[in-house]
Amino acid sequence: MVDSKNISILPTLKSAFGNFTSIVKKMPCNFANKNQAKQGTDEFKHSGSEPIPPEVRLKSTANKMNAENLGPIRVAETNYFANLDNDYQLLQEYIAYKDPELNNLKFITATNDTVEFASEKGKSVKIKHTILEDKSKQYEINFDDGSQITYILFSEGVKMNIYGEEFEMPDGSFTKIQSVGNRKFCQLIQVPGTSVVINKPEIIGKVDEILNNPITS
Repeated sequence: MVDSKNISILPTLKSAFGNFTSIVKKMPCNFANKNQAKQGTDEFKHSGSEPIPPEVRLKSTANKMNAENLGPIRVAETNYFANLDNDYQLLQEYIAYKDPELNNLKFITATNDTVEFASEKGKSVKIKHTILEDKSKQYEINFDDGSQITYILFSEGVKMNIYGEEFEMPDGSFTKIQSVGNRKFCQLIQVPGTSVVINKPEIIGKVDEILNNPITS
């Protein structure tokens, strides 16, 4: 592990690191942040008489949140000194940060809600499937280094609070949360009709198949 305190950082990198830590202090996801909630509302002000349709507001807000969450990740990719509040190891060391494709995992075993796989390098990957109270499906992918990637596939009509505003999530919407030790460092939302920022991994379908057919798996 690299100790950033004992390394002489070039002015350019030092500036980048300063910008990164400034952004990260506002994370994770900036939900329930009153100042940003105000900013999120201001961008929809207009002089016309017709209100902006909810689906347009949702797409705009989702794009804004995704851009803000991807920003520090991109900085960290080029700045090896980046970390979060000095409570994490360098982000680049975590599998969840590296965001593997998870398409070539070997099935090991399954319980009533969790499937365990082995990666090509022999590392354990456990995926827990949960049906939430609002009927949304959650897939928590746990890596052996303590990091997680969670996908939540929203059931139709589920409401989500973003920047202090409540939105009804349309069919096909889902979110991806990357975390270390159950502490989020990035969350993205995919909404139909917006540019693709996240894709559901193929392994989710395999988990459903195994849990629905435990005897034949």
